[in-house]
Amino acid sequence: MPEDLDQESDTHQIGGVADAVGFSLRMIRRCGKVGLTPESGRKAGGLCLYTDRDVERLVLIKYMKPLDFTLEEMMDLLETRDRLANGSDGVTGFELAGKLSTYASTADRRCDGLRVELEAAESMAAAAKLRNEASAHYRIRSCDSEPGFAELPTRKSPTRTAEHSGHRGARASGLKSRKSAD
Repeated sequence: MPEDLDQESDTHQIGGVADAVGFSLRMIRRCGKVGLTPESGRKAGGLCLYTDRDVERLVLIKYMKPLDFTLEEMMDLLETRDRLANGSDGVTGFELAGKLSTYASTADRRCDGLRVELEAAESMAAAAKLRNEASAHYRIRSCDSEPGFAELPTRKSPTRTAEHSGHRGARASGLKSRKSAD
């Protein structure tokens, strides 16, 4: 159970639950609307209340989201967990435990996939950092050798003037005028 909640109360208001779980109020309401967390009650003012069990379900939902569990998978896992916790005969309990084990294996595989993606992202970030450091090193060396320049030297195209180009009225960009020279 998250530490942010009032431990003396049997129920919690949505704001405290949101802070404890790390979900927005909207997300918590959506979980209730789609059936992931049943409504546990309301205060006289109409404010929805959540039990410790509801909070535990929301925490589990939070952990399932980045693992790309579908809504149906989340509902099935939560139902299986509830049925197992409420007690059942031996055969059903064994089947339910097997189902939870399958979900745990799925979560492990998805975590492995996320680790591979994270390694690739970290490699890309490291390469970008090295490139940025090399660029900064070049700028620093450039600044040392050419006082007064704070940026990388840029290559400017030479500007031609009429006296340098041999043409009267040549464009400053260096392109020849359409008129022929005198």
